[in-house]
Amino acid sequence: MSKLLAVLSWVGVVLFGSATAITFVAKIDGKYAGSTITWLIQEGIEGTLFAVSLWGVFTLWRRNKKKKEETEEIFHTVIAQIESGKLPEATPQSLIMHPEEKAYAVTPAQLLENKTLGYSGGGASMRVRVTKGVSVSVGGGRGHADRAIVPIANGELVVTNQRIAFAGDLKSFDIPFRKLTNIEPYTDGFAFHEGSRSHIVKVTGRMCVTITKNGTQKAETLSVQDTTSIVHGVLNHLLRQ
Repeated sequence: MSKLLAVLSWVGVVLFGSATAITFVAKIDGKYAGSTITWLIQEGIEGTLFAVSLWGVFTLWRRNKKKKEETEEIFHTVIAQIESGKLPEATPQSLIMHPEEKAYAVTPAQLLENKTLGYSGGGASMRVRVTKGVSVSVGGGRGHADRAIVPIANGELVVTNQRIAFAGDLKSFDIPFRKLTNIEPYTDGFAFHEGSRSHIVKVTGRMCVTITKNGTQKAETLSVQDTTSIVHGVLNHLLRQ
C-alpha cells in the first residue's frame, strides 16, 4: 500500500507541478485564453494539488526513514544481545529436536548444489568402417561441462546448541559442531564445510525479532541480509564456547 501511495504522490508532483508551470508561463507570454480570474482559480487548484502531492512524498519519506531507523536499532540491539550471551530462542517448524537441544536461530532457506547442466564446445566426430558390419566413431567429445549452483531443496536452516541443520523437503543434513571444519558466510547464506563435504545454504526468509525497550516490546521483520548476519552472530557465539 505504501508503495502505491509513493507512486501516486510522485505522479501527482510531476503532473500538477508541470501543469502549474505551463499555466503560469502561458499567462506571462499572453497565450492564456481565459480571464485573469479563471487563471488564478486554475493556478490555485493546480498549485494546491501539487502541494498536496509534494506533502505526500515528504510524509512517506519521513515515515520510511523512521521505519529504517527503528529496524536498524532493533537489529543492532539483537546483535549486541547475542554478543553478550543473550541468544534469541526459536522454534523449528520441521526439524526434529534432540533431548536437551535448544534452537537459537531458525529461518527459511534453500539448499544449493553445484551441478552439471550439460556440455558445450565438443568437436565433430566421424565413423570409420573397420570391417564388414563394424565401424567405430573417431574424434569429437563432450567438451567442457557447464556447471551452475542451483537449488535442490527448500526448507529451514536451524542453529541449535548442538548442531547446524537444514530440514528440507527433498534433502536434509545436519552437522554437529565437533565435526564442523569451516564456515563461509555470504550476504545471503553460508557454505558449511564438514571435512571433504560442503553444504551451501541460501537464506530466503526474513526473521522476525522482538526486543523490549523501556518496558515496551518492539517487533520487526528483518531483511534477508540482516537475518543472515544474526544467524552468523549466533554461530560465532556458540562456536566460541
